[in-house]
Amino acid sequence: MRRPPHLPVLARRLLTSFWLLSGAIAWADPCVITNEAQGFIFESSTRDTNGLVTLSWESCPDHLYEVHASDSFPSQATWMRQTLVIGGDGASSWTDTNAPAQSQRFYRVQRLRFGGDEDGDGLSNLDEFNRATDLRNPDSDGDGMPDGLEILYGHNPLDPLAPEDAYTDADGDGYSKLQEQQLRTKPNAAYSNPGYLPRNLVAWWKLDEGMGTNVSDSSLNRHHGFVMGGDPTGPWTSGYFSNAVALGGPSNIWIQVPYHPSLVPTQELTLTGWVKPTGQGVLIGNWDSNGPGNGNYRLQFGPDHIELWFSPAGDGSRTTVRFDPTWSTNDWHHVAIRYVTNNLAVFVDGELRDTRTVLGPLVPVPNPILIGYPALTEVCSVDDVRVYNRALGTNEIASMSRGNGLPITMIVGQTATLRAFGALETDICEWTVVSGRGFFTNTANYTVDFRPSWSGAVTVQVVVARSGVLSTNRSRAVVAFPSLSPLSDWNDNWLAQTFNNCYNFATDIRTDTFAQPGGGSPYECPLLSAAAVSDGLQAEVDLADLCHTSSLPAGHIAALIIYNPFILDYHWLRLEADGTWSSKPGNLGATTLDKSGIAITDPRTANFVGVNTADYHFCGFFWVGPDVHIK
Repeated sequence: MRRPPHLPVLARRLLTSFWLLSGAIAWADPCVITNEAQGFIFESSTRDTNGLVTLSWESCPDHLYEVHASDSFPSQATWMRQTLVIGGDGASSWTDTNAPAQSQRFYRVQRLRFGGDEDGDGLSNLDEFNRATDLRNPDSDGDGMPDGLEILYGHNPLDPLAPEDAYTDADGDGYSKLQEQQLRTKPNAAYSNPGYLPRNLVAWWKLDEGMGTNVSDSSLNRHHGFVMGGDPTGPWTSGYFSNAVALGGPSNIWIQVPYHPSLVPTQELTLTGWVKPTGQGVLIGNWDSNGPGNGNYRLQFGPDHIELWFSPAGDGSRTTVRFDPTWSTNDWHHVAIRYVTNNLAVFVDGELRDTRTVLGPLVPVPNPILIGYPALTEVCSVDDVRVYNRALGTNEIASMSRGNGLPITMIVGQTATLRAFGALETDICEWTVVSGRGFFTNTANYTVDFRPSWSGAVTVQVVVARSGVLSTNRSRAVVAFPSLSPLSDWNDNWLAQTFNNCYNFATDIRTDTFAQPGGGSPYECPLLSAAAVSDGLQAEVDLADLCHTSSLPAGHIAALIIYNPFILDYHWLRLEADGTWSSKPGNLGATTLDKSGIAITDPRTANFVGVNTADYHFCGFFWVGPDVHIK
């Protein structure tokens, strides 16, 4: 269509026209759109005797037309959408039944392609029109999942509290669909999960904000809270990890989180947090804030006691666990409660202190979640509060109580007791730095699992303990961690990048030959693995227990994945010194990111194939020692 010279053009592929209530524009050319950037025009705008305004504009039946209105001149307009319609064959019209009787109103019409996606949510404009979702809002119901993803997995994009909504775990891997969507893993495939986020974590209030009245939920489930009370901007104090909140006191401060059913898991539950018990306080609870009332749980504490109210029925009847923890009131202490299969357990500083038999399951009470409690007059401090919908293991709780929630930097003589990435709950590593400076990171799991990282020549002594008891030492060895070539060695040299592939990069051996395992092998996991072993790699390395590196020679860990056999391709990666993974796709540059642009923390869950291509299959981990030779 031709564009009349007096109509304004938007700085994008859609054209917008503005008109007053009165006036008319001449008829346009027939309905032929050869260029989406071309304009279209109003045919007329008229007001009848009842004050109703009818707009007519040229249109085509394979486009949507969105009418906006404003009571201000277009240069200062705040446009409000009035309607969205499928175009007519040649012309369309719409009547504004709410037009102001005496004042002017401006209108504009935007033309939208059926196949376009204005909000980038994966649904076409026509799909959004047919489903009544908002084509300019990627999350129409505000539940955290894009409309397109909800449709893909059979959910209702207009119901934020549907039983099958974003907070459920479709594939049983311990992560909600909302978490997986934000971390770009597959919510319907258990093998694809964000391994560095704690499994079954429902909510995680780090309380690190240090200012303001908003409290963020770091679990990615969006259970954000608000500081309440007489001085809601003044609760921030130094915490066990970073910042914390000082609750109660003359300002009567507490934190309130809106209720959601996922915050009261019915079958299994673990609540954890750090407290400094200088006064009476509440670590977490959903008990009625207006008095005794009812609720499912409330964990309160003071200088000389811990008291847990627990009510599966939520009707006011409760089991009460109370004891003297005999703790120092000016120090931080870790507190946890765990509920599973009718058993209730309370832990203080990693030690089991009391148990009860409590019949379940829980019947959730729709009260808000409170950290602190209204009208508490004494001051206490709280930090790093979490809710899990799983009963954490005893060793997991003990690990959290040791403060293994942040990376640990160690100098010579320092020792850290950590569980290796993915290891059994009863397997513990005791790492002691012998020379250099070690850095232990928790990229695998924020609370429990740790990976050793290093920089240069760091030597550590590793003691492996089974059954969770360090005195049952199984092995003792000295390990010198390697220093891999930097990514720049492969990316800043044209010859190195062009003639070396993922296998060269993963083994850290440059041959300029596009090396192949065993000199060449069919693209099947068993055959490729055998070929790599023939090159000197050690197969079946148990990365689930990095303590095993104590019995291996100097070297590093590599991983092999294979695409669908019909695509006939494979890919190698290597574990970097900082605990992340890197790879070099063919003759492209080396990178630490997958195809989604996400840092690779686990090759078993990362995206290497992009969108709408076959899935890859994980083949295994390999140890690359000094005797590897490739060609």
